[in-house]
Amino acid sequence: MTAFYVVLTVVLIGGCVIYSAACLLALSGHCRHEKTIENNSPTVSIIIAARNEVKHIGQLLDDLTGQDYPADRFEI
Repeated sequence: MTAFYVVLTVVLIGGCVIYSAACLLALSGHCRHEKTIENNSPTVSIIIAARNEVKHIGQLLDDLTGQDYPADRFEI
């Protein structure tokens, strides 16, 4: 009966070690991923429906053009 527990312990510890190594490998790949907004960003069109908004439309346009989205990937 003791040999059974030794084998079970070795299998469980080995499985934990392999699982931990796989998690660390996946995490290291995730950390190396560079964020490339410019390459993967879709082109978007922003349509503004406004009526009697003379006071606010200027600020809205300033806010939209001040976004950190690539300027060549959106239109207003």
